[in-house]
Amino acid sequence: MFTTVYTCGLRLQEALHLQMSDIDAERMLIHVHRGKGAKDRYIPLPKDTLMLLRNYWKTHRNQKLIFPGLIRNHEKADEG
Repeated sequence: MFTTVYTCGLRLQEALHLQMSDIDAERMLIHVHRGKGAKDRYIPLPKDTLMLLRNYWKTHRNQKLIFPGLIRNHEKADEG
């Protein structure tokens, strides 16, 4: 996840809420929803990062979230 945050210039919350549908592999873009200022934006997706995300997805195959276990753990940490 940290490579994705770094190479794409994402904020941590943006990365935690990335969904599979936000990745446009054909145009090599990530659609960030409700970023800073509650604005949507598109950011470039480096090819190496796309390959990394595809390999990571194979480890969990969640149909919706790219980083599924991290949101739940992160939100629990915020509550406690």
